[in-house]
Amino acid sequence: MAPDVASALNVALAAAASSPRDVGTVEYLLLRPTSDQRQPAKELSLTIADGVAGDAYEGPPEGQVCVTNGRVLRTLVALGGGTASAAAAAAGTADALEPAGGGWDAAGDQLFLDWDLSPAHLSTDDLVRIGGDGGVLLRVSALPHNGCAKFKARYGDVALKVVNGPKGRRERLRGIYLTVVEEGVVRVGDRVVKVQSAAGGA
Repeated sequence: MAPDVASALNVALAAAASSPRDVGTVEYLLLRPTSDQRQPAKELSLTIADGVAGDAYEGPPEGQVCVTNGRVLRTLVALGGGTASAAAAAAGTADALEPAGGGWDAAGDQLFLDWDLSPAHLSTDDLVRIGGDGGVLLRVSALPHNGCAKFKARYGDVALKVVNGPKGRRERLRGIYLTVVEEGVVRVGDRVVKVQSAAGGA
């Protein structure tokens, strides 16, 4: 039985709050060669012109790269209300909450990070470096990353209400968008750090 929205929201908020701030990690990468295809990747090439090279996503310029928090996504998969959750559960308890369990690809994001995406940590126009010195440089977009009808079908009604409710939107439980400032390759396991805030500090 799926939990009520308030309980699920509290679990998701706690997962988000537990995320690291100083140094994050790229947990998982996903390429979408077509709108219906999902291809796990060990690395992705990020370009100023295309966002994620070879990906079919056609978002606005300020939303080139779709990003979500792996800890929060685990809680949404665990809610058990949609096709992604059912597939993950069928994969077995031990793997159900991990990318290989079947619940992560359905999100459709390209970067899955173990990192705090909340506005208390990241502001619009903050600069983010993935991969250390010489890695990819990205800017936090003001474009909201919200759940849609497909998200509801894949993760269930409770999950959609969690991410699209006032607190969920405010805390960016669905995720964020990034735009590419300096091109490069992002790899699973790469470090993620904020290198400059919009206010001018590190």
